[in-house]
Amino acid sequence: MKKIVLPFPPSINDYYQPQRRGNGARLVLKKAGRVYREISVKMLRNIGQPIEGRLFVKVTLNPHMDAGEWDLDNRMKALLDALQHGGAIRDDNQIDHLEIVRGVESTPGTAIVEIGVYVE
Repeated sequence: MKKIVLPFPPSINDYYQPQRRGNGARLVLKKAGRVYREISVKMLRNIGQPIEGRLFVKVTLNPHMDAGEWDLDNRMKALLDALQHGGAIRDDNQIDHLEIVRGVESTPGTAIVEIGVYVE
């Protein structure tokens, strides 16, 4: 089991924005998404090789003290993308089990990620 501590992720509402080009549109990262990814990738720089295989992931989200009301599921895209771009996992499609927990206020502003491999 690998344990990783990252910053509290932005909401999906602050992560992507559509960018129109011609007849189509594509999603690009908003500033909050770019900043979060850059910080997280730097924190994951020395993580080693990506974890391979089918994974189970437990995430404990500990909001900032002034976070107000927030949805657990709106935070996962930024966090999982950061794990992938930072090299902790090869791809988020490896995850077969994802558990998200609203954390306590003793470690505000963090996301504690525990990653394990299913043994076949």
